[in-house]
Amino acid sequence: MKQILLMVLFVGLMSPAGLYAQKVYKDASDRVILELTIAAGMPRGAITNTAKQWTSDPSNNNGPIAENTETGSINATVFQKLEIAPNDMNTTGGMDNTGNMVMNWASGFNGCKESTYDGGRWRLPTQRELQLMYIFLPALQSIFNTLPTQGTLFGSGTRYWSATECDATTSWVVLYQGNAITNTKTSNYNVRCVREVTD
Repeated sequence: MKQILLMVLFVGLMSPAGLYAQKVYKDASDRVILELTIAAGMPRGAITNTAKQWTSDPSNNNGPIAENTETGSINATVFQKLEIAPNDMNTTGGMDNTGNMVMNWASGFNGCKESTYDGGRWRLPTQRELQLMYIFLPALQSIFNTLPTQGTLFGSGTRYWSATECDATTSWVVLYQGNAITNTKTSNYNVRCVREVTD
């Protein structure tokens, strides 16, 4: 909760100066983009253009993966430009808004990574990336309503897994009602994949 309030405060302080911490838009290919670049107003130390890489596959009962905690280097920055999947992922890796839409943490983490939807290269967003997506939920919902395939909205109160681990058996979950919690990796929550945009 404290991290979300700090981010809201940061965004509020930047607005009077004419600076905005990001922009959300639909590009010419109908991809929903969350831009977090220096040009969009993000502090240099808060973003990276280095791909978020995990050296091993996670499971629900071991970990955390090196540097993948809330204070680790993977969560310390956000990737500078992210495409947000148009729908939550289902348990078979599809992003077409059909099937079982909740899963445990390892299934969500590995499902995003292994998904071939629209060319693949998806991953589970970090805790901070999910929190930024929550802060700008009204803009994202407006954009998802205009997609030709009618993307689905993030539901109020829906819980989303983040890639960020707490310890061997718990990981961070972002609730789309304004806070983040940790929960056991065997719990079942929604997954919204992202992929890094480098063009």
